Amino acid sequence: GIDNPSDVFAIDINMRNGLTFIVNAFDKIYEIKSNLFGRYNVYNLLSAITLLETMGISYDDIFSGIANLKEVEGRLNLIDYNDKKIVIDFAHTEDGLKNLLQTVKSLTNGRILTLFGCGGNRDKQKRPLMGKVASTYSNYVILTSDNPRYENPIDIINDIEKGMFINYTVITDRFDAIKYGISMLKQNDILVIAGRGGEIHQEINGEIIPFNDKEVVHKILGLDK
Repeated sequence: GIDNPSDVFAIDINMRNGLTFIVNAFDKIYEIKSNLFGRYNVYNLLSAITLLETMGISYDDIFSGIANLKEVEGRLNLIDYNDKKIVIDFAHTEDGLKNLLQTVKSLTNGRILTLFGCGGNRDKQKRPLMGKVASTYSNYVILTSDNPRYENPIDIINDIEKGMFINYTVITDRFDAIKYGISMLKQNDILVIAGRGGEIHQEINGEIIPFNDKEVVHKILGLDK
């Protein structure tokens, strides 16, 4: 745990550059360093440590393994380039978006700009709820297309707007929306691109179109050259 007494627990958690924390594992104290981000990954690592300890794996192997863990594609992927911070994540429900934005808050002292849409032909009831969450935990929001499928992207965005209560911009083309979001970044700001994570295609009117958020960001920043 983190907030409650446990056999395995973490203290002194720092999430500015990856994760560092002190773990007390069955009364043995160790310092953990990881390339992962987010409070939820502290819980994940504590769970892994507990399991591996009960299996008799040496602490040296456990902690070197943690230190060498790479980020999971599409899960809180952080791009830091020339003072521009961009996070790409799969969060596509109101609870997932809330957890993501609360985690991102620990990564910056600047504004949180959130870019997202909702999938078409499903889960219509969540759309205004996601608009409310984005408004609650962001400083500015850009509404765009996710996988509209056979729905009109504007109709999807209209549903999201019912939950919005802060300033926002609508740009239906996701590439243009990402480009606009990056152009808005100022020092210490962070752009959160949510909803698709590591997906490599976009579904529009029955057509499968190649589209990956990270590749788009790299192209806009000139990192694909």
